[in-house]
Amino acid sequence: MNTERPSSLNRFIKKSLGGLLSGPAGAALARFYSLKVQPAARRWRPLFGVTVMAGVTYKCQCRCVHCGTSPYGDPAKPELTEDEMLALIRQAAALGAGGFYFFGGEPLLLPWLPGLVREVRRLGMVATLDTNGLLLNRSMAARLREAGLDRIGVSLDSADEAEHDRLRGRPGTFRAALDAMGFCRDEGMDVSLSTYATKESLRDGGLDRVIALGRGLGVRTRVLSSLRAGKWLERTDVPFGEDDIELLRSRLAPDVYWETLSVSSPRASFVCGCSARTHFYVSPYGEVQACCYVPLSFGNVRTEPLGKIARRMWGSAMFSALDSRTDCPMNSPKFLETFGGVLSRPGPGPHPAELTSSPNDPAEWDAWAQDYGSDVDWVEEIHNSDLLELAAPAGRRILDIGCGTARRARAVFAGAARLTAVDSSRGMAAVARGVLKDLKQAEVLELDIEKDELPPGPFDAAVAVSTMHHIRDAEGALARIKERLAPGGVLIIVDALAGNPPLTALKYYRDMLGLHNPFRLALGFFRAFFLDTRVARHKAREVHLTFDEFSRRYAAILPGAKTGVRHGIFGYLVWRKP
Repeated sequence: MNTERPSSLNRFIKKSLGGLLSGPAGAALARFYSLKVQPAARRWRPLFGVTVMAGVTYKCQCRCVHCGTSPYGDPAKPELTEDEMLALIRQAAALGAGGFYFFGGEPLLLPWLPGLVREVRRLGMVATLDTNGLLLNRSMAARLREAGLDRIGVSLDSADEAEHDRLRGRPGTFRAALDAMGFCRDEGMDVSLSTYATKESLRDGGLDRVIALGRGLGVRTRVLSSLRAGKWLERTDVPFGEDDIELLRSRLAPDVYWETLSVSSPRASFVCGCSARTHFYVSPYGEVQACCYVPLSFGNVRTEPLGKIARRMWGSAMFSALDSRTDCPMNSPKFLETFGGVLSRPGPGPHPAELTSSPNDPAEWDAWAQDYGSDVDWVEEIHNSDLLELAAPAGRRILDIGCGTARRARAVFAGAARLTAVDSSRGMAAVARGVLKDLKQAEVLELDIEKDELPPGPFDAAVAVSTMHHIRDAEGALARIKERLAPGGVLIIVDALAGNPPLTALKYYRDMLGLHNPFRLALGFFRAFFLDTRVARHKAREVHLTFDEFSRRYAAILPGAKTGVRHGIFGYLVWRKP
């Protein structure tokens, strides 16, 4: 593939057409482009039309109160070098990317930044830069223009000098930002004033004064909504309500846009670039993320090809849950409920996306316990013969983790020398005790494997069926389980998978028909999904991993584990303790 040739179609769409069409027409074009044009073109060029947003450094002269990325900086980690960044640019171009967006930290702290811009332009991509303006003097503006920079955004948080400098944590940033925009305008560059709206600035005139300042400078104003990200991740008061969004929309005009150029009229649909698969982010450490504000990593460009990581990301359960219709996903209560567990993990992040877990509410299980057998247990009988084969329970010591009603444990492990069934739900544990009451070698314990001490071992086999996707701290839970296994003991994990090709469901139904007659199968599914809506409600909150994510989740924790797919839609893992 020739990466020397400029991608004229990408440049036309990203620069010329994007500038000509704004408002509802531009948003409609962007949606058609992302839903129809890009998927077709990506059969041949995997990143066709994508803008790669590259955080070139976490270093910055400012200490902004609202910064969405600085908490993820770690001085102990090496940032991408100039050569690594050039390699990333060339890789992106070879895969069909349409743009390269330099982000920080403060990108202009890197002396070789103009050279990167030049390489982006040489390869036919649109080059964009965000800056605080402190290093953007007249000389730098000229260097960036000569390098071919297409667009530049200069941050301005308030029209009041003292307030802006306070928010930025550095005196002089207001004057530097104004001067920087003037230098860029004088060089004939496409420059925008970049600001963010808050509930307060929408009502006290603060945003209007910033927009007026931008118009006085002869530049467009780009408005971002406040985000629950970075330093504000725990700020529940930050996300906009419908009234706030309507106030923001009322300010949109040809020279005032919300996030992207196409959203420049009150009636234009909001477009989240990462949700629409038109943008993604590479951190200064090489971590590939859906967005700089969503601290979940799908891989690192230092160890894997960019295209492979992007395909993994776009096929993930997390990515399919992103919602671009109203605001940033980080402001969505549903998104944060689903992915809050991994987002709030200890440490600076980003965290591996495969550590995502489903919500786990003991009260939900308690209320469901009496009906769980008729709703779900009969469906999970599909695993019984597999568990008999893999655990070989006869005469052995078995630990069943997340046992539920224990009907599976009774059917599969009744011949065990010792059967210990555990569940975090009091209601489930009560039902399980009734199911196993006549098995003298069986005990049922109510405990949380993430918090509580596990029963003393050793065990010859530990089994977790439809359990681990609810566990936030998989590493900690599995470490405790491994301690309880005897040498040579086996750990078996089974979970439903996401992202299955449609035909794989046929394998599942074929195997289910081997267990139940068609009438029983149809009646059971009808009852579970239409008569008792708990199954549907529960599944709507579930997050399952693709097979690739399932394998990656456990690779480091359980080295040497064997993974595979059974019955078309279930991931199976088998690990044997040395």
